Amino acid sequence: TDGTRMVSEGGQLSGILSALPAAITAKRVTGAGDVFMGSHINAMLCESSREAGLERAILAATQHITSEVNKL
Repeated sequence: TDGTRMVSEGGQLSGILSALPAAITAKRVTGAGDVFMGSHINAMLCESSREAGLERAILAATQHITSEVNKL
Protein backbone atom coordinates (compact mmCIF):
# COMPACT_ATOMS: atom_id res chain seq x y z
CA THR A 1 0.00 0.00 0.00
CA ASP A 2 3.04 2.21 -0.32
CA GLY A 3 3.52 2.05 -4.07
CA THR A 4 6.59 0.23 -5.30
CA ARG A 5 8.42 0.50 -1.99
CA MET A 6 9.61 -2.67 -0.24
CA VAL A 7 7.00 -4.44 1.88
CA SER A 8 8.13 -6.44 4.90
CA GLU A 9 6.67 -8.68 7.57
CA GLY A 10 8.42 -10.14 10.52
CA GLY A 11 8.27 -11.85 13.83
CA GLN A 12 10.44 -12.04 16.88
CA LEU A 13 11.49 -15.63 16.14
CA SER A 14 11.08 -15.75 12.36
CA GLY A 15 13.00 -12.62 11.37
CA ILE A 16 12.09 -10.20 8.60
CA LEU A 17 10.85 -11.20 5.15
CA SER A 18 10.67 -8.55 2.41
CA ALA A 19 9.34 -8.36 -1.14
CA LEU A 20 9.25 -5.67 -3.81
CA PRO A 21 5.90 -5.06 -5.55
CA ALA A 22 5.88 -4.57 -9.31
CA ALA A 23 5.46 -1.09 -10.75
CA ILE A 24 1.90 -0.78 -12.09
CA THR A 25 -0.60 1.90 -13.03
CA ALA A 26 -3.20 2.23 -10.30
CA LYS A 27 -6.82 2.98 -11.12
CA ARG A 28 -7.71 3.40 -7.44
CA VAL A 29 -6.00 3.14 -4.08
CA THR A 30 -8.86 3.17 -1.59
CA GLY A 31 -9.02 -0.17 0.18
CA ALA A 32 -5.61 -1.42 -0.96
CA GLY A 33 -4.35 -1.82 2.60
CA ASP A 34 -7.48 -3.65 3.69
CA VAL A 35 -7.20 -6.05 0.76
CA PHE A 36 -3.49 -6.57 1.44
CA MET A 37 -3.98 -7.32 5.14
CA GLY A 38 -7.07 -9.48 4.62
CA SER A 39 -5.29 -11.58 2.04
CA HIS A 40 -2.15 -11.89 4.17
CA ILE A 41 -4.11 -12.91 7.27
CA ASN A 42 -6.13 -15.43 5.25
CA ALA A 43 -2.97 -16.96 3.81
CA MET A 44 -1.45 -17.32 7.27
CA LEU A 45 -4.66 -18.89 8.63
CA CYS A 46 -4.55 -21.36 5.71
CA GLU A 47 -1.02 -22.26 6.78
CA SER A 48 0.72 -20.90 3.70
CA SER A 49 4.45 -20.28 3.93
CA ARG A 50 5.47 -16.77 4.91
CA GLU A 51 6.78 -16.17 1.39
CA ALA A 52 3.55 -17.38 -0.23
CA GLY A 53 1.44 -15.31 2.17
CA LEU A 54 3.35 -12.13 1.41
CA GLU A 55 3.25 -12.74 -2.34
CA ARG A 56 -0.48 -13.54 -2.19
CA ALA A 57 -1.13 -10.28 -0.32
CA ILE A 58 0.87 -8.26 -2.86
CA LEU A 59 -0.98 -9.90 -5.74
CA ALA A 60 -4.40 -9.29 -4.16
CA ALA A 61 -3.62 -5.60 -3.53
CA THR A 62 -2.26 -5.25 -7.08
CA GLN A 63 -5.38 -6.79 -8.57
CA HIS A 64 -7.54 -4.50 -6.43
CA ILE A 65 -5.84 -1.25 -7.41
CA THR A 66 -5.62 -2.12 -11.11
CA SER A 67 -9.25 -3.18 -11.48
CA GLU A 68 -11.95 -0.86 -12.77
CA VAL A 69 -13.73 1.24 -10.19
CA ASN A 70 -17.45 0.41 -9.95
CA LYS A 71 -19.55 3.50 -10.50
CA LEU A 72 -22.99 3.47 -8.94
